[in-house]
Amino acid sequence: MSHPGQRILDIPNEHLAEIFRLAIGDPRYRGKTRTIIQLVCRNWSRVMLNSKFLWSKITVEVEDLSQRMNPCYGELGPPQPGDLDLAYIAQCLRVAHGHPLDITLRIANMPEDRFRKRWNIINEALELLRSHSIRLRSLSCSAPIWFFDRTNIEFKTLFDPDYLPRLETLSLFVEPDESILTPSSPLISVDVVDLSQSLLDLSLNFPFPHFDVAWSSITSFAGGFDDHGHFFNVLPCMVALDFLHLRYIQPLGAVVPERCITLDSLRHLKLSSCAVAAMSLMVDKLRLPGVKELSLSSEFHLHHFTEACPVEGLSADVAASLCAMFERSGATIGTLNISVDSSIEDAKFLQQLFAKLSFTVRSLQLEFEWSLPSRRRDIVGILGKLTAAVRNASVLLPRMTELEVIGRNQNYIFEGPALEGLIESRWDDEKRSSSCIRLQKLRLRRVRYVDDFRPPGSDSLAGSSLALTLWKFRSAGLNVQWIDEYLYEPHLDTVPGDVDVLDDTQKYIPTMQRG
Repeated sequence: MSHPGQRILDIPNEHLAEIFRLAIGDPRYRGKTRTIIQLVCRNWSRVMLNSKFLWSKITVEVEDLSQRMNPCYGELGPPQPGDLDLAYIAQCLRVAHGHPLDITLRIANMPEDRFRKRWNIINEALELLRSHSIRLRSLSCSAPIWFFDRTNIEFKTLFDPDYLPRLETLSLFVEPDESILTPSSPLISVDVVDLSQSLLDLSLNFPFPHFDVAWSSITSFAGGFDDHGHFFNVLPCMVALDFLHLRYIQPLGAVVPERCITLDSLRHLKLSSCAVAAMSLMVDKLRLPGVKELSLSSEFHLHHFTEACPVEGLSADVAASLCAMFERSGATIGTLNISVDSSIEDAKFLQQLFAKLSFTVRSLQLEFEWSLPSRRRDIVGILGKLTAAVRNASVLLPRMTELEVIGRNQNYIFEGPALEGLIESRWDDEKRSSSCIRLQKLRLRRVRYVDDFRPPGSDSLAGSSLALTLWKFRSAGLNVQWIDEYLYEPHLDTVPGDVDVLDDTQKYIPTMQRG
């Protein structure tokens, strides 16, 4: 609460630190804002330097300086800035001393010969991190496959429990590169020793390496299994597991565990298409009584590049078997998330899934990932199948009160009639089935690159039929929000905040209709 005569210098330091956090944005990069704040006055500089959490998130990023590839359009972007800022990394490590560290290591998908020229500086960065590794709380590494092979010795040292006694989160991600990954490519195997006993969250997207993990302590796991025996042996040990993301499972065939496996603590299950198929074969051998949220998403796994994906599509029978497992487990799926791709688009699979989860689903999320413009027709077709399945299942999802639709840099998700028709079928009393509850909460989110930023008043979608319909429904009481979210890019000094598209829609509404 402000008081007359109160000056900005009178703001409590802890409030100032929070304001600085919001102003800085992504704390993993230096940015001009951080420097400007420290130059305002001695007190602000002192608050910045005493707020260790503002310095504890560090990113070591090695870009391909010759080009920047836009993953959505395949176009070359502006060149990246120069080499790693080792002085800034060292400063963060000193200032944040005593506070847990969250480290992100990103190596651009560049040819190995181009990377060799920069090996010395990345090795210096790794040495800096190793000298403070006792305080690492989380470590995330995203790099080409050859980087893991090249740094095998460094990783073996870094993962030693003596180096990482407090590590809680570990994420290792091999970046896809079709030019070097073929069905005959050798699979990565990072040779490491046993991990810290404090590890809670483990995420991998390549065949399981020789990790010795305290599985009974793991609360979140994302990865894949190409060995049935390992999968069946590890799963029962995850007694504290809250989130499980199976990115890949080798086709089970007739192989099933000898005993029924029960995971009482699991709340959120996320499956790729091959994992869905595998789970549907374990109807009598797997019990997940506590699962409340189900996500379907075929995220990248190294096996999906080095060999043909074992599942190209999902049938209605697979959906029925998967839901039978939930039913026999006594699980109540209240939230369903579907990330759209070619393997999870079969209309019969979706309709069967909606039918079997009919009276439990209250929240539905549809997410459309990055795709090339050449796939626009395919994506629009998938959207049509999805929305048709939901509309036709209006009596099958009678309790759905929340809907979220996410489109990653894809205007056409929000341009066509499919999405608008779906929303109308859940809100408009003239089009809504009397057997289903009225929609109460709607969230639309368009994730975009900063290069695509449109200042307020210049976005064509703000005057679209969908926007006008949502503005009308908002006036009638629907809790609706349509947000443009812009990705942070380290080569930019500033990034626009979230933009509410419907705020711009008002200018298209006649004055007499604004209430």
